[in-house]
Amino acid sequence: MVLRVKKKSIIRTLVYIQLLLPSLLRGLVVNYGFPISVNVINYITTTALILLILVKDIKNINKSFKLILGGMLVLLMIGVINYIINMTPVAQFYRGIFDYFHVWIIMLIVGMFFKKEDFDYLGNIVVKISYINALIMLIQYFVLGLVQDKLGGIFGNDNGCNGIQNTFYCIGLIVIITDYIYGRTKLKNVIGYCAITAVTAGIAEITIYFVEMVIIVIGAILLVRNKGVSVKGLIRTIGVLVAFVVIAIVGVRVLFYLFPTKVRFLQYSAILDYLGASKGQTGVYDISRIHAISDMKDKFLLNWWSQIFGLGIGYTQIGGTFYMRNAAIPYYWFTSASTVLESGFLGVFFRLGSFVYVFCVASAAKKKNAIDKYAVIAQLTAGFSMILFFYNSTIDNKYDSFLLGAYLATYICCMIDSSKQKNWEMI
Repeated sequence: MVLRVKKKSIIRTLVYIQLLLPSLLRGLVVNYGFPISVNVINYITTTALILLILVKDIKNINKSFKLILGGMLVLLMIGVINYIINMTPVAQFYRGIFDYFHVWIIMLIVGMFFKKEDFDYLGNIVVKISYINALIMLIQYFVLGLVQDKLGGIFGNDNGCNGIQNTFYCIGLIVIITDYIYGRTKLKNVIGYCAITAVTAGIAEITIYFVEMVIIVIGAILLVRNKGVSVKGLIRTIGVLVAFVVIAIVGVRVLFYLFPTKVRFLQYSAILDYLGASKGQTGVYDISRIHAISDMKDKFLLNWWSQIFGLGIGYTQIGGTFYMRNAAIPYYWFTSASTVLESGFLGVFFRLGSFVYVFCVASAAKKKNAIDKYAVIAQLTAGFSMILFFYNSTIDNKYDSFLLGAYLATYICCMIDSSKQKNWEMI
């Protein structure tokens, strides 16, 4: 008996699981004692999807992605050479490959299997998860008295939860603001989303979210093509700007009320001190966000090979020999630092360059295709990813980086006729 199953019923379900389950599993592990070994699901699902591509559909990889794929293969080959030189444990190397490349692996997988309606459906889920998380955070704040890094909502109440919340909030904002500008949602939905995320970001001290809100809202308005927006759309833009200004002021007031020391960030010099802008300063995290790359080069990359190609993908993984020797230097908190350590300046160029490339390809796609919205989403996600590259370790995070990869791939649906995407036959 031959059973014909549409791709969406099985393969796309696997993709949705891969994109959303890791973040939700973290809350179960941290708050409810689930074994951390459940995270192996991430690796199994990703490996299964890669094998499906290799076996079934390798020839149909979008042309615009082949340049990124080529860069991945070059870095992987260099990584294998470093692996042989350093004798990195196999499991550590394997884990390192996934952590290093999973944003781009997910880009490939989503670009292969998603249609534009899948992005709409996923965006809907992300926004709803953000609402649920925000409501749980309010309960945890007012009832349990949790604050700052311990206020994690559904993502676990320990250090690292704020980064996941920030990713969900920003991706949700990108989705809902573009939907509004293109007339696909109402202003009240935008106001509601911005209000609850701004307030909960304030009580959790996710300061960067307010900066990202400004960049995303203004960026969305600037990136939308004029011919794609009517006079009604212009009125929508004015409406969202007014609402955004009011909400941002309220959110910042909440932040300053709960954390009075944050008022110092109204001064430019205080912001630079926080980031460790002056050479020799580290800011508040024992490592300078601004000088992380040059500082890692000076401390650890002492010859031309390591400066260009790094110490090896997976070599600096938490739990490894390098980590045990240098854990006092929190390089693992920032993608910029861990990237230059593991793959040198070539890796920095690849990672940042791929975001710039997505931005430019999406910009070109807007000129050729009427489906503007998805190209704008890709551009905003690329800009957001560049911020995160220097700000924290989300790009290397096994929990929420998958969402970045998914929404970086939205530009591909502007370039593909969805009717050409085949159903799969499974026997």
